[in-house]
Amino acid sequence: MAFDKLMCEICGKGDDEDLIIICDKCNKGFHLYCLTPILPSVPSGDWFCSKCCEKKQQQYRTVRRKLEESQSLIVDFFKLERPIPVVSKYELRSNTIKASSIMTAVPSTSKRSGYLKCYNPSTNPEKIKNQHVALASAMYQQGIAYSYDLVYKEGCKPSMNCVKYDEQRHLLREMCKSDRAVYDTTKRLAKEGYMVPVIVRQDKIQGFVVIADEIIKKDTLLTEYIGEVDILAKNEQNSNDSIMDLLRSGNPETSLVIIPEHFGNLARYFSGINNSDSKSRKKQNVRSARYVIDGQIHVLLIAKRDISPGELLMFDYNGLDNNYPTSHFV
Repeated sequence: MAFDKLMCEICGKGDDEDLIIICDKCNKGFHLYCLTPILPSVPSGDWFCSKCCEKKQQQYRTVRRKLEESQSLIVDFFKLERPIPVVSKYELRSNTIKASSIMTAVPSTSKRSGYLKCYNPSTNPEKIKNQHVALASAMYQQGIAYSYDLVYKEGCKPSMNCVKYDEQRHLLREMCKSDRAVYDTTKRLAKEGYMVPVIVRQDKIQGFVVIADEIIKKDTLLTEYIGEVDILAKNEQNSNDSIMDLLRSGNPETSLVIIPEHFGNLARYFSGINNSDSKSRKKQNVRSARYVIDGQIHVLLIAKRDISPGELLMFDYNGLDNNYPTSHFV
């Protein structure tokens, strides 16, 4: 029995058959690089084309509309300590603001300490609301619960995340007292409803992206990379496109990764630069870094330079290795 050659529904070609993914609903084929947004690898689970996902898009619009109309939904989603602030710029407390593709954080080489800055949150009530609605809508659509802290999966104890197990601990940055104050303040601000001044938008080509909503100064701590912490060996075939390297022991059975699949935060939506494109590399305005906090390793996203409102927030997914394919990135 002869079978018809599998063709891509978008370009009409059948070459690169190993890069053609089949929709689990309509059984039509699509090149990974013809999709918008482009997929870096074939997902291990079910996958549906954009036409079959229209119901999901309608759900996204419905959820966003509900979030815009109900402050209580936002408070519950972000586990805020109080309703979203309604403030003027004069009402902020003076002590609130102080000066299988795996992403890898840039190693620390600087000996300078105490340089992190806390973000200046928006003071416009409408902006504050829109920032929360945009992030919550994206996470709702993808079935991700918001978390302020790393979530350790079953079989992966927090004690496994110990700096002494990392074979590259000389590349880690110890968090000094002043940086720790900024880290703690940033967390407190978020819990009080003052998130980093950015907006999450849905881009037709790239998917969800993060855009600066206010001026962000160089060395501003934007967010920690949050998700579920698990053992690398258990996730070597995981097709999640946002897996971040956490602890490198030299052994997959004891090395750890962060997977923002069921739990996560804003960091899930930061864009990556195209490592093979010099113009894309010049657009990088965020950097990742592994810090030691209370003996455990954490990944932070920090402004690499001053960022203007409207700029897309981008960092290098290949801070240490070149394991993450980025040649298809815009």
